Amino acid sequence: LLVKPRDSQAIADSIVEVLSNEPLRRMLEENGKRKARQYSWKNITSRIINFYHDKMKVASVH
Repeated sequence: LLVKPRDSQAIADSIVEVLSNEPLRRMLEENGKRKARQYSWKNITSRIINFYHDKMKVASVH
């Protein structure tokens, strides 16, 4: 949901919309969980290790 910053009425309206719209609430919940899993320690460390492995491969070729 996008609202104008400092527009308290728009923020309140968005909150009411989420609370009163169960399909929207479930979609936001699932999307939030999916996004949060991308930032788990396991995923982040795996990405960092892969990054360094790739850089070491390139460095060893040169």
